[in-house]
Amino acid sequence: MKNIIYRFNSISLRSRLMLAFVLLIIAPLLLQGFVSLSILSKSVIDRYDSEMEYRFSQLDKQLDELFYKCRTVLFDFSYKRDIQIILENKFQGEPLIESRYIVEKILQAGKLNSGVSYSIFVYDLDGNCYTNDYLDLLRFEDVINEGKIRNTHLFSCAVLTELMRDSKYSHIFMGRPIFDLSGRNRIGTVAIRIDAKHIRDIYKEVFEGSMARVTIVDGAGTTVSTYEQRLSGTDALARLGLEELPGTASVVEKDGIVIFTSSSDSRGWIYFSDISEDMINTSRRNMQLNTNITIFVVLALTVLVLIYLTAAIVSPINRLSESINAVESADKAELTFKPRYGDEIGKLARSYNNMTVKLRTSVEKIKSIEKSKQRAEMKMLEAQISPHFLYNTLSSIIWLVHKDQKSQAIEMLESLAKLYQISVGSGREFITVREELCHVESYLKIQEKRYHGEFSYEVRMDDEIAEFPIIKVVLQPLVENSIYHGVRKRDTLGQILVYGRILQPDVLRFEVMDNGGFMGEDGCRRMNEALSGKREGVLGVGVSNVIGRLRLFYGDECEMRYEIRDEFTVVSIDIPIKKEGQNV
Repeated sequence: MKNIIYRFNSISLRSRLMLAFVLLIIAPLLLQGFVSLSILSKSVIDRYDSEMEYRFSQLDKQLDELFYKCRTVLFDFSYKRDIQIILENKFQGEPLIESRYIVEKILQAGKLNSGVSYSIFVYDLDGNCYTNDYLDLLRFEDVINEGKIRNTHLFSCAVLTELMRDSKYSHIFMGRPIFDLSGRNRIGTVAIRIDAKHIRDIYKEVFEGSMARVTIVDGAGTTVSTYEQRLSGTDALARLGLEELPGTASVVEKDGIVIFTSSSDSRGWIYFSDISEDMINTSRRNMQLNTNITIFVVLALTVLVLIYLTAAIVSPINRLSESINAVESADKAELTFKPRYGDEIGKLARSYNNMTVKLRTSVEKIKSIEKSKQRAEMKMLEAQISPHFLYNTLSSIIWLVHKDQKSQAIEMLESLAKLYQISVGSGREFITVREELCHVESYLKIQEKRYHGEFSYEVRMDDEIAEFPIIKVVLQPLVENSIYHGVRKRDTLGQILVYGRILQPDVLRFEVMDNGGFMGEDGCRRMNEALSGKREGVLGVGVSNVIGRLRLFYGDECEMRYEIRDEFTVVSIDIPIKKEGQNV
C-alpha cells in the first residue's frame, strides 16, 4: 500500500489530477448502475405521488365550486321575498292553489349558472312541497329527518349525507332552513338535488391523461363515486383491499397496483386513485434509458473538459513555482510572473507579486518593532531599579536601626525584598494580579515608612481576578506619581487607593486614586490628549513606560485615562483578560 501511495505521489500533478478525476467520476457512475433501479423506482413513485397530489387538489377545488353553486341556489330561494310571504301565510283552498302556482313559477329555472340541472324542493312547516320536479318528488319526511337539516341556522347549509347514502350516491342533496322576513322564525325548508354524474364528469376532466382510476370515499368507507356507476354506495375498503381509511395522504403498493390517497376534504371525503404497476414499470424503464444516455454523454464531455482543465491548471502553477524558486531572499524579491487571466491562479500570482513588493517593508517593520520592544524593556528596567529610591530606602532602614526600631527596619527590609523579587526576579514578563498588587503594596509600605505616615493607603481587588495574568509593574509607576506629585504636597493626611476589579466579562480595570489634587480637570485633559497622541511633551517617564509596554503587549485593546472623581485624581487602566495558555 505504501508503495502504491509513493508511486502515485511521484507522478506529475497533471497525471494525478486526471487519475483522481477519472476515479471520482467513474466510481459514482458504476455505483449508480447498481442502485439506479431502486432510486428510479422511488423517484417514479414520488413523481406520480406529486402528480396525484396536484390532481387531488384540483378535484377538491372543483367539487367545492359545485357545492358552492348549490349553496348559492339554496340561499337565493330561502331569501326570495315572494316565497317568504307565501310560506308565512297558511292558505287553504283556492288561495293555496294560487300560491303554489306563484312559487312553482319562481322555481322553473332549474339550472346552476354552469348549466348543471337541479331539482329544487320548498317545504312549508306542514310538509307541503313546491318543486320543479313532481316526477321524482323528494319526500319531506326524508329531508326533515336528516339530523344536519334540523341543526342548521339562519346562515348555514347542510350536505344531506344520509339521503345520499340511501340513494347509493346517485344524487347530491343539500338543504337549509327558510326564515321569515324578520329572520327569527323558521317557516320552511328548501332542498336541492343534482345528479351525481356531475362528480364523475369533474374527476374525469381533472384526471384526463393520467391513466388512473379514481374513487371517492366518504368517512364511513362507502363509495361516493368511482369509474363504474354501479359501484357507488358499495364498501370501498373491501374493493380496494384496505383494512381501514388512511389518516393522511399516503401511497400503498398492493396486488399489482399502486394506490394514492389524499387527506380528508371539508366534506369528510377521501380521494383514491389507482394505477397499474406495469405502467409505473414502463416509466421506470424509460427513465433508466434516459439516465444511461445522459451518463454516457456526461462522461464523454467530462473527459474532454478534464484534459483541458488539467493543462490550464498545471501550466500556470509550474510557471508560478519557477518564479517563487527564483526569489532567494526578501532583499532580492522581484516580480517574475505576470498572470494572463483573472482566475484563481491569476489572483494567486497577483497576491504573490504583492507579497514580494511588501516583503521588504514588512521585514523593516518587524525590525523596528523589535527595537521598540527592546527600548521599552530597557526603560522598564531603568524604572524598576532606581538607585535613588534604593539609596533612600536603605538610609531609612539604617536610621531605624540606630533608633533601635528593629521591627520596623525588618518590615521595611521584607517589603524591599518582596518588591525587587517581583519586579526583577524570575525573568517573567507576566505575573498574576495578586503578585502585581503585592508588588504595589510592598512599595507603598516602604514609602509610608519613609515619609513617617504622611499618607495612608488601601490596596484592594476582587477575589475572582487574583490569578489572571497581566504584564508586570504597570501600577507601581502610577503610585509613585501619586506620592511624589500628589499626597506629599498636602498639609493634611493624604490617601492613596489602588483597586482591581472586572469591568466586563473580558476586561480588567485597575484604578490608582490619590487626593493630592496636583492635576485638576485641565491637567487630566492634557494627559488624556497625550495618551491619545494629540499632544506631546506631557507624559513623564513613568507614565510613558507604562502606556508603551501596555500597547506593546495588548495593542489597541487596552486603554488608560485620567479623571477627577470626588476630589480624587483617578488614573484607570482597562486591559483585556488573557486566560492561561492564551497568546498575548
